Amino acid sequence: MVLSEVVRQAVGPFEEHCDGYSNPGASGFGYITAVTMDLGVARETLDQELATIIAYDRASSNGTYIGQINMLQASSFTGVNGEIWGYDIAHAEGPDSPLFEVRRPEGPPLPAYSLDPLLDASRRLLGTREERRFRLLPGCLVAAAMKGTSASGECWLWCAMGLAIAHDRDIDASLFMEDYGVLPAGDDPAAFGQTELRRMAQSVPYIEQDQLVRYRRVSVGYKYERVPANHVGAAMLVAPYLVLARRAVPPAGPEALLTMTISQWERAVGI
Repeated sequence: MVLSEVVRQAVGPFEEHCDGYSNPGASGFGYITAVTMDLGVARETLDQELATIIAYDRASSNGTYIGQINMLQASSFTGVNGEIWGYDIAHAEGPDSPLFEVRRPEGPPLPAYSLDPLLDASRRLLGTREERRFRLLPGCLVAAAMKGTSASGECWLWCAMGLAIAHDRDIDASLFMEDYGVLPAGDDPAAFGQTELRRMAQSVPYIEQDQLVRYRRVSVGYKYERVPANHVGAAMLVAPYLVLARRAVPPAGPEALLTMTISQWERAVGI
């Protein structure tokens, strides 16, 4: 499917807010996928269940702001009528050399890149708690590839996300992978993260074999947070499927996003 057609049909009805995909009023059948991953910690001042709710709320607003929305859990693919913010459009900036490569049973190795530039691009679209940009409309319904977990202290809570880009975007979907877990307080979460990133990338060739799909590259990211005693931590890995706010569209039109960097987009829309 032609990318220019997808992005032209992925504009929502609201001037200042992005909206969830498939809600009424969008310009067509296209959608944009953003990438977010954050953690939150709350003290057990009331009870553990309420502390868990607060920790999840903090995870949704500590980094890229995805608070105050009704998330509908979807499976973990972004399809041929979808585009990835920071990859297909409003291209992320920063180093774009592989972190490492993964061997396949046959064919060339699979390059693994950092997910951080895509996480940064999503933050620059939706904003943060303090600097809200084109955030999702409060209370809207948003389908999202998502997973989450919680843990009580004393421990390390971690989460990891991978995004494998399909080689042929006209016939295959790109793939999200989400993972999370808990480490004892005495472990080294940074060292564990290096192993986790490799494990996540190494799972992609198995999925290629199962789905008969070839992936061009995979981007992997990892975060962790210390959960003290008498606290609860929560991790959220969320890739919302959305349509753009009208003011997030450059004056030259949606198709201009295909050739813009994220900084060029910011200047074009007056940020």
